[in-house]
This record gives sequence, structure tokens and C-alpha cells, in this order.
Amino acid sequence: MYFKNMLNESALKIAFGQSIDGSATIFEKETDMREYECYPMGRPEEAEIVCLEDGEATVTDLEPNTRYVFIRAGNTIIKESNEDGEVRIGTGFNLGL
Repeated sequence: MYFKNMLNESALKIAFGQSIDGSATIFEKETDMREYECYPMGRPEEAEIVCLEDGEATVTDLEPNTRYVFIRAGNTIIKESNEDGEVRIGTGFNLGL
């Protein structure tokens, strides 16, 4: 069974960013993201919702080459933006409900 996880109903929160040279930029920002298919993984009582398609969740308009902490539904992921200021959050990121 597949579930639709509407990311734009619960925005991803970008908690802070830190550039590679060590200077920190503290800010909070929320962003809408695309809808994509997810599936439950694990035992029913402990099921996590995991993305099916890598690259469907992409955050844009960030500072290039900067480390960010993303928080959504109590889950945290740390990723570094590329030279275009984009971060992909794809397969394996627990999106919660």
C-alpha cells in the first residue's frame, strides 16, 4: 500500500546553516516541497515513512557549499548544499506523518 505524503502541508524547517570555512549563519526558514510517494517500512507498530524516489525532495535557494540541518516531524538530517545552493533529501529520509 502506498501513502501520499504531502510535504507542502507540513513544511520542512531549515534550522541553521554553517559554511565550510566555519563561519555560522543562524536562521530559521520554512520551505514547501513537492508531493511524492512514500511507503511504510518496519513493523506496523513502529512503521516509518520512507521516500521511494531519490531526488524528489529538493530544497533550493540556499547558500552554496553550506552545511544545513533540516528538521521535519521530529526528524533531523544534516546535508551540505551544492554549488547551486540545492540539497536533495531522498531515499531513506524518514518523513514522519
